[in-house]
Amino acid sequence: MIEEISVDENHRKQGIAKSLMFAQISKAKEKYKITNIMGETYLNKNAKWIPFDWYKNIGFSKIDDLFLMDGETDTILSKLKK
Repeated sequence: MIEEISVDENHRKQGIAKSLMFAQISKAKEKYKITNIMGETYLNKNAKWIPFDWYKNIGFSKIDDLFLMDGETDTILSKLKK
């Protein structure tokens, strides 16, 4: 599982992310015989830039029926307790 890949904005457009992704995916394919990659990325109020086009250009596609959820642990636990 690739937790996060991020390149400082001062060093973008140099092929660093591409090299990191290639190395990680190649290693996973070799070690675990993977045949498919799923990724996620999202915008939040602090996001300045999310490279959706970059992901599309390297072969990822958007999954329209994917539903991501998020919730505060204490709130969920208290509501489950009721």
